[in-house]
Amino acid sequence: MRFWALLVVFALMAGCVSAPRVRTEISIPGLESAETGVDDAYAAGWQRLQAGETRQAMDLFRRSRADEDRLYVAFGFVYLMRGKLDLAKKNFTDALVLNAESVMARMGMAAYHRQKGEVREAFRIYSRLRNENPDNPMVRLRHEQIRAQETEKWLSRADRLEQSGSEGAEYREALENALYYSPDMVTLKERLAAYLAREDGGDQAAEIYRDIVESIPGNLEAMEKLGGLYEKQGQYDQALVIYRQLQEKDPGNLRILNRINKLKERFNETDMPVRFKNIYFKTDLSREELAALLGHYFQDQLVLTSTPEIITDIQHSFAREEIVKLCSLGIMELRPDHTFGVGNLEDLKVSRARFAVVMRNLVRYLESLGITLDLAVAEDIPEPGDVLPVHRQYEVIRFMVHSRLMELDEAGRFRPADLITPMEALRAILAIRRATVHAFEAESEK
Repeated sequence: MRFWALLVVFALMAGCVSAPRVRTEISIPGLESAETGVDDAYAAGWQRLQAGETRQAMDLFRRSRADEDRLYVAFGFVYLMRGKLDLAKKNFTDALVLNAESVMARMGMAAYHRQKGEVREAFRIYSRLRNENPDNPMVRLRHEQIRAQETEKWLSRADRLEQSGSEGAEYREALENALYYSPDMVTLKERLAAYLAREDGGDQAAEIYRDIVESIPGNLEAMEKLGGLYEKQGQYDQALVIYRQLQEKDPGNLRILNRINKLKERFNETDMPVRFKNIYFKTDLSREELAALLGHYFQDQLVLTSTPEIITDIQHSFAREEIVKLCSLGIMELRPDHTFGVGNLEDLKVSRARFAVVMRNLVRYLESLGITLDLAVAEDIPEPGDVLPVHRQYEVIRFMVHSRLMELDEAGRFRPADLITPMEALRAILAIRRATVHAFEAESEK
C-alpha cells in the first residue's frame, strides 16, 4: 500500500515539474481587440488564455482554422505567459512577416520587450499604435500605463538628485527620460531647458524653449528666456525677433523695450553693412532688402549652375549678387523689361502675398537640392477669412499659414495686400533656415 502511495506522490510531483509556469502579470488582450472572423476554437482559446490556462489555450489554438498570422499571435501570447520569451518573439515576428499591420502582433511584440525590461522599445511600439489607432482602448491603456509609470519613476529620481544637490549628468538623464515618456509636459521641458542653459551654452536649451513657445504662444516667460539665450550667444537677429513678439504681446513692458534698444547698439557694433543692419529696425521691406536677407541666410544653398540673368538696374545695389542669384534660380522674379526694381518706390515694397510666393519658391528650390524640410503642417489652423479659394495665391497662402511660416491676425485674416514687416519676414526666413540646418544634420547622422 505504501508503494502505491509513493508512486502517486512521485507522479504528482512529476506533473508539477513538467507543467509550465504561467506569468500572471502578462495582460492578455481581449478578443474584441483582434481581427474578427475567427472560429469558435480560436475564441475559446483566448478565453482560456485570459484565465491563465495556457495548456488548454494552446490545444484550442492548434485545433483552430484561423489565418496563420492570427495563430502565430495566439501562440506568441501563450509562450509569453509561460515565460518562453524567445519563442514568443519568434511567433510575433512570424505574424508580422505575414501581416505587418497586425495590431495584436505589434502589441505582442511590445509585451515581449516589456518583459525583457526594454521598456523604451515597448513604449515606442505602443506610441505608434496609439497614433494609428486612437480609439483602441487596449492600446490606449497599455500606452498610458507605461507613460505614467516611467514618467513618475524618472521624475522622482530627478527630484531626489535635485534635493541632494547632485544636478549633474544623472539629473539631466532623468529629466530627458521623463520627457521621453511625457513629451508634452511643459514643466519638464522648462526644468531641462534651465539645466541645459547653465551647462552647455544654451544651444539645446534654445531648441526646447522654442518648442515651448511654438506649442504655447502665450508663455511669455519662455519667450523672454529664449530671447536672452539668443542674445547671450550673439544671435542678435533671433533675439530681436523674439523681443519684438514679446513687445506685441506686452507693449508696456519696459524691460523688453530696454533689451531691444540694447540690441540696436550691439547691431551697430557688428561689421554688417549699414544698409543691411538697418533692415532689422524698419517697418516695411523692399524687394531689394528681401533679396539681401535671403542671400545672407541661404548663401551656402544659393549656387548658380547656369548662365545668370541679365538685370539692368542693379549696378549700384548693395544686394546686387543676391538679386542675380535669386532671379536666376527662379526664387524671385524680374520685370518684363529685365529690371528688378531698386530704390524706395512704393510699388517696390513687399506685400504679404508677394512674400508668401517668394517663400514658396524658396522651399521648392531647397527641396530640388534634395533637402527634406521638416515643416510640420498644422491641421487645426482655420482657413484665412479674407482669402477665397479663387484668389490667385490661395494655395500658396494656405501653405504658409498651415506650415506656421506666417500667421493670421486676431480676426482670422491674412491681409494679403498689407506690407510685410521685416520681423514677420525674418520669422519665416529663420524657420526655413532652421529646417534646412536640421535636414543637413539628420542626413549627416545617417
